Amino acid sequence: MYEQYKNYKYRTIELNTVIELAHEGRPSCLYRLDAESVTFEDYYKFPAGHIGSSPQFVPRKDGTGSSTDGYIVCVVFTPDRSEIWIFDAADLKSGPLCKLWHKDLNCGLTLHTAWLQNISDSGSSSDSGDITHGLCDWIDSWSPSSFSYQDKAKLQEEIKKILKAADGNEELVKNDQPS
Repeated sequence: MYEQYKNYKYRTIELNTVIELAHEGRPSCLYRLDAESVTFEDYYKFPAGHIGSSPQFVPRKDGTGSSTDGYIVCVVFTPDRSEIWIFDAADLKSGPLCKLWHKDLNCGLTLHTAWLQNISDSGSSSDSGDITHGLCDWIDSWSPSSFSYQDKAKLQEEIKKILKAADGNEELVKNDQPS
């Protein structure tokens, strides 16, 4: 990786500085930034050795449409496995509401891009705000080279079971999932 990017022409931070920062062991953080004031409104610092990646906003079903009325779902790489963590978008500092994992879940590191097979109106589904449907749709979008159809279906069923069990009892999900 170093060889591929050492002469990157758009670099804004010197490579030696990047390497020094990596050796300092700075934690991975999930944060909400106010775009107008350019200030941090809320943040969550991941535990040492954990890397949060590819955060996605999932609107709350029947929500207000506000940018914090929903959930932030992200892949988290722990020292032992890949997990999917779900945060309340309005309260990142309280930590994840839920941590999902499966013994066969092995996510690759993703880039800050997305590939969409079809472009459609984001409000086209009546269930687009429902976290269960949102997560299942998100899993459906994963590349076949990353997960087989059967693995996706298993993960979707696990998510449905966990969220159904947690309906009205978020503590069950929050405390029952290993990290």
